[in-house]
Amino acid sequence: MSSKKILSIGCLSVLAVVLVFIVSSVITEALSDIGRFNPARTVQMIERHLQDGQTDLSSEQIPSVARILYEEARFYRID
Repeated sequence: MSSKKILSIGCLSVLAVVLVFIVSSVITEALSDIGRFNPARTVQMIERHLQDGQTDLSSEQIPSVARILYEEARFYRID
């Protein structure tokens, strides 16, 4: 085999490894976002925030307020 062919095969191999790394990184990030931002977990985070904050809400009101905040944020596309 000529040195040009060996160099081409080496470059293609490196390129393939880089592409696999990039694709796996993107997939891993997308999958972690799925677990991190599901509705139930987001509502739980809002509930904890309301519980930790200084609000006049009772412990019975917090779950419904958290759900309303979540739904309104989704409706108005607020992150």
